[in-house]
Amino acid sequence: MRNTTARPALQDRYALAEAIGHGADASLYRGTDLRSGEAVVVKRYDHRLRRDLDFVANFRRGARQARALRHPYVRRLLAYGYADEGYYTVSPYIEGGNLGRYIPASKGRGGRRGAVSQDVIAALTQACLGLDYIHGAGLLHLNLKPANILLRADGDALLADMALTRRSHGALAGAGVDATTIAYLSPEQVVGDALSPASDIYALGVMLYQVCTGRLPFAAPDLATLAQGHLRAEPPSPQTINPRINASLDAVVLRCLATEPARRYTGANSLAVALAECQASLGHELMETGRAADTTPGAMRARPRTLLHGLARRVREATATPRRDAAS
Repeated sequence: MRNTTARPALQDRYALAEAIGHGADASLYRGTDLRSGEAVVVKRYDHRLRRDLDFVANFRRGARQARALRHPYVRRLLAYGYADEGYYTVSPYIEGGNLGRYIPASKGRGGRRGAVSQDVIAALTQACLGLDYIHGAGLLHLNLKPANILLRADGDALLADMALTRRSHGALAGAGVDATTIAYLSPEQVVGDALSPASDIYALGVMLYQVCTGRLPFAAPDLATLAQGHLRAEPPSPQTINPRINASLDAVVLRCLATEPARRYTGANSLAVALAECQASLGHELMETGRAADTTPGAMRARPRTLLHGLARRVREATATPRRDAAS
């Protein structure tokens, strides 16, 4: 007989329903804010982490910083705290899926052969704008993967689930890295070198590679070998796997995946402009028929040239504002 006993509301406010995801050190639950009636996602960290003083300090600092972020392409952190012997965060529940729906299944060893949808370029361009805002606030995401680029019902992208407990050096130095994350780690994260905005650019490059080819840039029989591939191997050109990819997009992807951080794009805004230029100059030669993206929330129907002009304006505004060092 099915157990119908309801879980007690977290902090007498958030009623938890079914689990919707599990990671190395936390689980996600769909829930309801009993005060507003809105659907939320509650992330509950493993109760054992409450004894890790480094985790506690990093969580409190990271959550406080993330709580202050306000951007149309970054999912808000509504609340965070400690309850029932564990730490938690609360964010809005987003209907619409995630970037994973744009990653085609690989057809054998040859990968995909089709054109890239305009919608995925639009979503990744918006993700770049949100990421540029995060970097401008002096933070890094460090948990970028398809599941963490959410897609709202109107098609707009939202960056989700920043690594609140990041350290200043690579992620593999400690626990909490699961199999779905390792494929998107930059070389500096693998070896424990200093991290920077370029580390997030690399993860976006892995996703771009996937949507272009239907496969990851590095194939490996186990996680350790996969991690080492980011250090020692050069990925095959996407164009050699999918001839429908234009040389301009091919170059953008490979630059994101450069082993040395200094050879990648200097910022997420630069990558956004590069993607918009691909879309504007290549049009249907690059992508399938679909909605092109504007840079304003909810407006996904502008022509590519309009997108490029809007991005250029936003980049000028961003660079005119004093920015903090995202690696500090």
